[in-house]
Amino acid sequence: KKIKINSEYLIKNGIISFIGSDAHGLDKRTPEIKKGIEAISKIDRAVSETILKNNSNILQAGYELIKPQKIKKKSKIFEIFH
Repeated sequence: KKIKINSEYLIKNGIISFIGSDAHGLDKRTPEIKKGIEAISKIDRAVSETILKNNSNILQAGYELIKPQKIKKKSKIFEIFH
């Protein structure tokens, strides 16, 4: 539940700019990118579109990534990374 809350916070604040998978194959630990994009789209469609564009740019070696927005107010969420 904590991961879900943190993820939603990052999405709502435009911090997510791409997603990936650590899947190792199609039998176990399969990639769920489509489900992830669909879930993000339900929270913020613009963020999901940015992610799709950035992922496409990476695959095409475009490297012109759309930069995420910065959080305008201080939050305790980043304390988990210290």
